[in-house]
Amino acid sequence: QQKLMPKDVEALVEEIYGKAGRSMAHFLSCGDDDFSFAVGSLARFRVNTYRQRGSLASVIRIVHFEIPDWRDMGIPESVIRLADLKSGMVLVTGTAGSGKSTIVKYLMENEDLNLHFSISATSREPRGTEKNGVEYFFMTPDEFKSHIDAGDFIEYEEVYKDKFYGTLKSQVDSQLKAGENVIFDVDVKGAMSIKQMYGNRALSLFIQPPSIEELRSRLEGRGTDSQEVIEQRLAKAEFELSFAEKFDEVVVNDNLEIAEVEAESLIEDFLNE
Repeated sequence: QQKLMPKDVEALVEEIYGKAGRSMAHFLSCGDDDFSFAVGSLARFRVNTYRQRGSLASVIRIVHFEIPDWRDMGIPESVIRLADLKSGMVLVTGTAGSGKSTIVKYLMENEDLNLHFSISATSREPRGTEKNGVEYFFMTPDEFKSHIDAGDFIEYEEVYKDKFYGTLKSQVDSQLKAGENVIFDVDVKGAMSIKQMYGNRALSLFIQPPSIEELRSRLEGRGTDSQEVIEQRLAKAEFELSFAEKFDEVVVNDNLEIAEVEAESLIEDFLNE
């Protein structure tokens, strides 16, 4: 990633804010520990994100929250492209009982990471107050299949006959372009498909239990599955573990708090490269 000196980054932000008729005086004068914008949507971001990291794309991404129409203010296309490239994808996968969903929940609570789930598509009917384009993109089975034939999905799965779930490439690309970092809590096969499509723009994390014996203990401790189902899950887990080396990083979840911090640190390093 291209880097600019902090003073150049501040000058660029000041130019954008100036075109938007906003004052940058408060922004430029406040300290790292005394940081509050007159507008609240940026308050969660620290000044040292700008000053120490000095990434043009990072700054533009944050400006997006405050001035959504900044792209229409005559900013050079080269700057816009660089800003788009700064956003990234985080793929979190692992075996059943690895704790990946718990770790993802922890990561989502760190607002500085700017992580967002992608809105998935499904062929099932909406439930309750669900709205199209909010919880899911709802399609008929035939519409879903036509998107499959057109190669529009990054990954998809037919859970039951004609009951599909999948991730549209157009939706992910739209979120990345808006400056969001998109996170996936996905199975091993899906994670490998997404990684193959996006390459270095995606960080793939494999959450691994310390051992099959510990995994058995966790699954049995849930008390939700029959012994037959547990054996099936363990067999699948052993198969999935054979793919761990194909991922960018492996996080062994022997201690949940340590695993959470390790995953968080890996993502921070990836997003700030």
